[in-house]
Amino acid sequence: MRFGFLISLLCHLTALVGGVFLFETKLENLPKSTIVPINLVTISDNTDIKGTYIKKPPIEDKIRVRKNDVKSSSLNNERDFKDPANEFDLNSDASGKYVFDLEKLALMVDKNQENSMQRLNNSTSLPDDNDTIERLSKGEGNEMTVSEVNALQSAMYRCWRIPVDAVNPENLIVKLEVEMLPGGFVQNVQVINRSEQRQLDPGNTFWDVAEQRAVRAVSQCAPYSFLPLKKYNQWKKITLNFRPEL
Repeated sequence: MRFGFLISLLCHLTALVGGVFLFETKLENLPKSTIVPINLVTISDNTDIKGTYIKKPPIEDKIRVRKNDVKSSSLNNERDFKDPANEFDLNSDASGKYVFDLEKLALMVDKNQENSMQRLNNSTSLPDDNDTIERLSKGEGNEMTVSEVNALQSAMYRCWRIPVDAVNPENLIVKLEVEMLPGGFVQNVQVINRSEQRQLDPGNTFWDVAEQRAVRAVSQCAPYSFLPLKKYNQWKKITLNFRPEL
């Protein structure tokens, strides 16, 4: 019995010593931890800290915009902001869009059109009494001179362009009858002796173009204000020949 106790004691000692050497190499040192102190704070229902308040800019319901920059006066160098005709009302809606005052704009457009028509009529005014002009233009010594006829024809030639690719352009002689009003304004222009003139070069396909451009040239270069009014009876209806070689 004593022998068995010794054997049991020896086995236990061997197990303890072996366990110490077995686990000694596998154990790792843990890192040291830092203790953080914590203070407990009781939160109150009320606080004396004021919150941040951002004030929004006021929104204007109506914006007034001028149509044109107001020109400074040469006398007092002041701007006239009280004239309602120089400004527009822009009404802001929920979508951020703006609507023009169309009635005021339409009135201004109509006024400008009336002024333009009045200036045009003034620039193209004609003598009122044509009978008096014709009566005064009759008599001896009122015949048109060669220089006056050449001046008239040269003025009309400034607006005439013969086709550059025309065949035999020297034969495309167009004869026109021109009726004019006092002041040198063209009343009517037409091609005459068409069949006779086209016999100069039958079959030329550029006759129509030459005639159209001759008629257009007489109308575009008017008025011929240099014509003497005392000779109106002589140039109120004249016949001209458009020759390409001139």
